[in-house]
Amino acid sequence: MLRKSLVLATVGLIAIAGLAGCRRGAHLIRNPEKRVEWIVNHISKELDLNDAQKAKLKIMAQDIKAKHKAMRAENAQNFDQFTAQIRKDKLDMNVINSLIDKKHETMQQIRPFALEKLTEFHAMLTPEQRNKLADKMEKFHQEDQQ
Repeated sequence: MLRKSLVLATVGLIAIAGLAGCRRGAHLIRNPEKRVEWIVNHISKELDLNDAQKAKLKIMAQDIKAKHKAMRAENAQNFDQFTAQIRKDKLDMNVINSLIDKKHETMQQIRPFALEKLTEFHAMLTPEQRNKLADKMEKFHQEDQQ
């Protein structure tokens, strides 16, 4: 669960842009790097990005992949500590709280990165593409509420 949350946070921009319809297939791809590639291709197609926009989006995706890769070692260590706690006869709440605090810390560190990427993505879209994205997000939200 920790790994999944961190992946989603790391891919903040793409997760938000993924509201354009990506949830239908991206969640089936377990490899985060392949998932990012699938989402980039889907966004490019759905928003009809031009070549320059596609190139910028691919650069952003590379930045996101690099950020995710850097976090993997920490995620693995946290997961190992958590599973070690599960194996014990009694949970050490200090260790569990420490792991939760680490997760929150990581999320706080990811936020500026994700917002930067979201801002870059938004700036490269035309007004028509932004409207199309907003429409798809609204549709996704309505479907999710039912």
